[in-house]
Amino acid sequence: MPALYDISHACASVFPTDAASHSLVGSAVRIAGSVDPMPLLSKADLQYKYSWNAIAPDDPLITGNIDGRFLNRGEGYEVLYFINALAAKSGWTAKVPGLKTERLINDHLPGSVRGRNHVHQWLVANWKSFD
Repeated sequence: MPALYDISHACASVFPTDAASHSLVGSAVRIAGSVDPMPLLSKADLQYKYSWNAIAPDDPLITGNIDGRFLNRGEGYEVLYFINALAAKSGWTAKVPGLKTERLINDHLPGSVRGRNHVHQWLVANWKSFD
């Protein structure tokens, strides 16, 4: 992949665990008070099937927001947020790396890797292994 798709410089702080500072606002991703008006991917772009409702033990009143430090791979809002936050921090302008991120999360990420920061670290360490 070209250097444009390098994710190693996207710092772990893009995935803080404070649910109050993160939410999906329409189609924009809000990260600690700033809004990215053009997220990389939309729900329609995702290639895997997800629940678009909260899955236990997630709080159904916080659907669409990040409500914990773990990435719930079955919940579309969480996966979409994770990919778009990573894309914003990495400066991606093409959908290819976002879709690769989704594929890696669904097909290759070990089940024992659950925390958002750990998922990010795994993606950085394994990005070049899956072209």
